[in-house]
Amino acid sequence: MTPSSSLLRNYTGANPFREAQAKTFGEDKLVREFCPTSSYLSLFNEQHEVLLGSRGSGKTTILRMLSYGCLRNVQHPAVKQIAEQRKFFGFYIPLHLEFMASLPSHSGDGEERMEFFRFAFNCAAVKSFLGELKAIIRDTWSRPEQRIVHEVSIIRRIVKLWFETTAEDYSNLEDVADRIDHLYFQQQPWADGEQPKVPLFAKELFAPIMAVLPQVCRELDIRLEEANWLACVDEAEFLKPAYLRCFNSFMRTEKRPIVLKLATLPFKYFTADTTVDGVACEPNGNDFNFRSIDMSWDDTDFQVLTDSLTSGRLGRLALYMQEGIDKSLAGFLGKIGGDDPKDYFRIEVGETEGSDSSIIDGIVKELSPERQARFKRLVDQPERIASDYLKKFGPVYYMRVMRRRDRQGNRNPGFFAGPSLVRRVADGNPRRFIQLMHSLFEGATSTQLSWKRQHYVIFEFSRRDFERAAGLPDSGLMLDGILQMVGELMAERVHGKDEMIEGGYNFSVKHALVRNAVVRSALELGVAYRFLFVDERSLFNGITADSEFRVAHLVAVKYWLPMRKGTKLVLRSKHERNLLKDQLLTRTPVTMKEKETAIGSLQLEFELSNRESDKEDSDETC
Repeated sequence: MTPSSSLLRNYTGANPFREAQAKTFGEDKLVREFCPTSSYLSLFNEQHEVLLGSRGSGKTTILRMLSYGCLRNVQHPAVKQIAEQRKFFGFYIPLHLEFMASLPSHSGDGEERMEFFRFAFNCAAVKSFLGELKAIIRDTWSRPEQRIVHEVSIIRRIVKLWFETTAEDYSNLEDVADRIDHLYFQQQPWADGEQPKVPLFAKELFAPIMAVLPQVCRELDIRLEEANWLACVDEAEFLKPAYLRCFNSFMRTEKRPIVLKLATLPFKYFTADTTVDGVACEPNGNDFNFRSIDMSWDDTDFQVLTDSLTSGRLGRLALYMQEGIDKSLAGFLGKIGGDDPKDYFRIEVGETEGSDSSIIDGIVKELSPERQARFKRLVDQPERIASDYLKKFGPVYYMRVMRRRDRQGNRNPGFFAGPSLVRRVADGNPRRFIQLMHSLFEGATSTQLSWKRQHYVIFEFSRRDFERAAGLPDSGLMLDGILQMVGELMAERVHGKDEMIEGGYNFSVKHALVRNAVVRSALELGVAYRFLFVDERSLFNGITADSEFRVAHLVAVKYWLPMRKGTKLVLRSKHERNLLKDQLLTRTPVTMKEKETAIGSLQLEFELSNRESDKEDSDETC
């Protein structure tokens, strides 16, 4: 069947994949494109949660879609059921750069202005809360006169607690929100202890909302003991340590009816301290839970989401509006066989050379003499040959053959292609997927999106996105240097020897390197921006020498690395640990020259882990 991308030949209209940031979407557009995932549905609970997600993982989309105003418009059956139960009412509070920049300048850690931060945050939270109240009122009463009566009643109840004015000064909730703006912008910043009496809005987080919730719920005919008001706080990575302590204090002391859902980048929620000395906020369900919202490329959620994004955005184009056009990712790109790397390898080399028997023969020829001898002892055990040779060494063999072909003159293989490969390169990240689809869509407008064309577009996208690491904030240059060195060292192991080894894209990091602050910050940045991946335990508790890393699939594409776990490698410096800690790399590089000096001084290399060294020497390993 002809891929539906063929419809785009000579298309000159707008690219539907040009927008990749949900924060710029209006509410209608956000709801229309939203695809509920199992992770999203599981957030409707009574537990405070800190949501960890890389850039582009969908944190903003998820939190905005938890708000009642968005939730009520989703047509998905499971979501509709949640909305109809009237037990979860979310309100969205972004802590973006603009919000943080609006706060007055203060000491670096925020210790002297915690009262004013609580005041500013509560103003933002209350405005969001009022907007959701308006939506709840619309859904609770159908007649306009009923809505007006109950809205005025709610205003009377909350104004009495919040302001030194009477309810007659307000005709609707928008007037109350305007009063909040006036309150914030007219208030001169103050340092802790300067106010003779701390105003309600400067007390604990959510104090103004907690004060009025019993009366508001009663007016709205909502059972307070059953309701959960989800406070959806976004972009908490911009918070200073003192401000994080305010959230910890809330989670430590306050439970229902307000349930905190706070989203941040990995490794940015870095303190358990509260505003009370000696009292900590404990994870693992005691006071809150950490939750990773990043998806894997092969998660069912990500497969459904990518098909939904592809069909939804293509469906806006007149070219794709007629019936019978397959707008799924596979329908757009096409696919070969089971969409396995071996299928694309076989198309490139031909059926004869791509048969299982020929692939096994090719693998054995590139192995060491010792492994060739072991193979001969297994000739009567086809199942062992399939598992120990075809499955284990096949991905390495495909990469070696394809890379050699790629370097033969102007030859362009068609290996990096198909929907599974696109999802791999996106690595479970919706934004990266949309950006890659933008490139593929553009490629389809000028020529047929053949396997070779897909390979070219995907390879160029991976190369360009890899280069983006150097421009990331703070430790971007250091991350770029580490990625380059790791990629080159792995590529040398896979491609630089005549004898094939069990290569992959996974590694760990020696303790001496992990404890260096500059290296550790670069590794954390790589995880936050989806250039590196680490196990969930390390994501929640911090990177250690036991952490299991892998490079992003786009890094694997750039360096032609097998997209699988291979022999476990340990990244180390040739220097002694005390020299590394005390004399090398005490400052993050800020220029390309400093980066090159820093990486050169570390003299990075890979060594086999002790367990893997023993395996390679064992006769039981093929």
